[in-house]
Amino acid sequence: MLLAAAFVPFMFIDVNGSDEDLALTRAAPSGYSTLDDLVARYPSYISGSGPDYSISRSLELGASVPIYVSAGQRLLFDEGTYLNLSAPPIFEGSIASPVVLRPASGATYWGGLGLLEADPTAHPLLRNVTIERAITGIRSAGSDLVLDNGRIGNCSRAGIDASKVSSPTARVVMKDTTFTNCTYYGAQLSDVREVLMDRITTMSCGTGIRLYRTEAEASELFLLESGGLGLSLVGSELTGSGVRATSSASDGVSTTYQLLVHSSKVDIQGGTLGRSKVCALAVSGSTMVLKGMEIGPAFTDGVQSNGSTVSLDDVRISSSRESAVHSEGSTIELTGSVLENNGKGTGSIRYSSLYLRGSGVSLGDTTIKGSGDVHIESVSSTISVENSTLGPVPRTSLMLEGGSRMDIIDTAVPGIIMFKDALSRVRVIDLFVVSVREFSTGRKVMSATVDLLGPDKGYLGSYSTGADGTTQVISAVISTNTSAGNTSGFPLNLAVSKTGYELTLMELNSPSSTVTVELYPPNAPPTLSLLRPLNGTRAGPRLVVEGYLTDDLGIHKVQIRVGSGPWSTYPVTTHGETGYFLINISLTGVSPGQQSISIQAFDGVHASTVITRTVVWAGPSVHDTDGDGLLDLEEDRNGNGLVDDGETDPLDPDSDGDGLMDGLELDDSDGNTTDPLDPDPDGDFLLDGVEDSNNNGRVDAGETDPNDHDTDGDGASDKDDHYPLDPSRIDPKDEDGSDDAMLVLILAVVIVVIIGLTVYLVIVKTAGARMGREKYDGRPGASAPKALKRPPTRPPSRRGIREYRPGTDRHGPAPGGRRKGRYGG
Repeated sequence: MLLAAAFVPFMFIDVNGSDEDLALTRAAPSGYSTLDDLVARYPSYISGSGPDYSISRSLELGASVPIYVSAGQRLLFDEGTYLNLSAPPIFEGSIASPVVLRPASGATYWGGLGLLEADPTAHPLLRNVTIERAITGIRSAGSDLVLDNGRIGNCSRAGIDASKVSSPTARVVMKDTTFTNCTYYGAQLSDVREVLMDRITTMSCGTGIRLYRTEAEASELFLLESGGLGLSLVGSELTGSGVRATSSASDGVSTTYQLLVHSSKVDIQGGTLGRSKVCALAVSGSTMVLKGMEIGPAFTDGVQSNGSTVSLDDVRISSSRESAVHSEGSTIELTGSVLENNGKGTGSIRYSSLYLRGSGVSLGDTTIKGSGDVHIESVSSTISVENSTLGPVPRTSLMLEGGSRMDIIDTAVPGIIMFKDALSRVRVIDLFVVSVREFSTGRKVMSATVDLLGPDKGYLGSYSTGADGTTQVISAVISTNTSAGNTSGFPLNLAVSKTGYELTLMELNSPSSTVTVELYPPNAPPTLSLLRPLNGTRAGPRLVVEGYLTDDLGIHKVQIRVGSGPWSTYPVTTHGETGYFLINISLTGVSPGQQSISIQAFDGVHASTVITRTVVWAGPSVHDTDGDGLLDLEEDRNGNGLVDDGETDPLDPDSDGDGLMDGLELDDSDGNTTDPLDPDPDGDFLLDGVEDSNNNGRVDAGETDPNDHDTDGDGASDKDDHYPLDPSRIDPKDEDGSDDAMLVLILAVVIVVIIGLTVYLVIVKTAGARMGREKYDGRPGASAPKALKRPPTRPPSRRGIREYRPGTDRHGPAPGGRRKGRYGG
């Protein structure tokens, strides 16, 4: 609406833009001079004819000479020359053929366009204008301005410098404009009553946009690769959306501050404050509201606040090396936000996600995770954390000093809380509502009074139920943590009253979101008489309570407490007119020895006379006496000191004597358990300890399954199966005579050996006889041989013929050179 209003004086111009070129010779509006008119009037200053005009000397035109420059025309300025206009000009280019103002050939910079408007009711319009290499692209001193689709770049000072546009009707309007490579500022606006910016981009300027004592509205600001500051505000007000101030590390550029705010009011919805050399947002003495924004990474802090009020809603702050938020003397509100991976510093140095000094901070529905060392570090500050999530931290979750105060509401605190002084404290607070109903009908009870009392019955507050029978949210401290230790705020007590009903008292011993209280009509207290326990009863982890209970409202409850502990309430079922009842109460966790047990009947309002009994705790200890991996109280489950049916023996590590300890049999970590009271649960006549040969409670390779009598599933019981892990084999004698064949083979080998030895001996003997005959042979002159001396007989060598034993290959290959496996084959 505001942007549209800015263009009302130019209804004859298509301000919304068109891609069609305007004719270069379009006639100037009535009363306006063209560039050709200026050439004729000031030939020593300006020369040329369309489309190029040269300005050789600085040209200043008075209020009586408004000029009109049409599409495609170019003004070329000699070094340092200016064009100063007192009357409101119209520069009307098109997207394809903009009006161009730039230095002439050989010139480095020209001075720039000066708007020195004498008539505050008139409005200069620059549409589709390109300004290059000016000292300051546009200087507006006392003049307003409408700049539509401008391209201003490479200025040695600023793209636009507008100041003191203070007329009640004046404004600076910039739309679809880009400022590039301007040394100091893309746009500097000072003492301007109203600035409207829509779709503005600054690229690689020293400061993208600076507002000084100026009121501005902005949408879609892109402040990219700024050298120092993306957006700077001093004594100004800015309402905006879609502000994106970023820089890219890949380009080697990193902005010092993406947003710097001093003594200003800022409200920005949506956008990004990206990579920064120091911090993304620095705010001092200001009021700041950011919603739906991404902040970081930053070399130090995502947000630095000094003496300011800052509201961050749905904001994500990430990868700030020191802190996501560093607050000094400020009020900070974080709602629905995420602080992630902040405070991780460099090297071994670690910081906190929130660092607070002399500040007041509230966190609601906010997540803090990935903190370098501490989630929240507080010095002399007050913090409230409600319904938030604190992720795990390496060491400390909260660190307090200087008398800091922190309230934790509906939020779990991981890690430790460190107190660096004796004055700081952390309170854990429960938020709940009380719902009041009638006992008999369940109807809501409005205008009931609910008094909240502390552990010492001290008065903490009074509340009333509304039409829905529910109170407002009640806040109650349930514990306080200090350097000296923790103090419990429990039990809390409720006293609920309303005319026509009994006063109801209720004790609260744990946090709750809703507490329901029933109001009862006037009634008498219940009565209780006790049969058990008797004084001296030996009690285990369970206690039998037996007696008679009557109540005129038919409300049958028994309350029991051990020693001076809290009362525990147990609804009971009564039988007959006498109200006989019997209940079995767990006393797990009670210390061994003599204990005082108090018992009373309770009907929700009244309690009977308290009956006290002294019992002796004789239940199992929390030790593992027999060392079988089961606690004694797990083995003697009813705590009577006896080994009853279904219980293992706490004094015997192997209750069923099968070779496995009770704890191993019940250990299901491997998905396999056995019965510690049955030595052979699968009935295969093999004890569990025999089947689990290494006694580790698992079915390992080479072991049969103690829960399966036929492990290999071949139809033969593990005890009768010679091969209980091989379903293809059962008993040697039943395998088609394979063992008989083995015996035949062995006999054949023996026979072959014997025959071989016999043949060997015959050959040796025959060879010896022949040798004797050859020497004597009966020839003339030959003498008969002397008797030959036979060498001692030795058994043949066994090196080549080794014994073969079925079932083993330890003695080498069998005859024939082929080695057989363990089971033949």
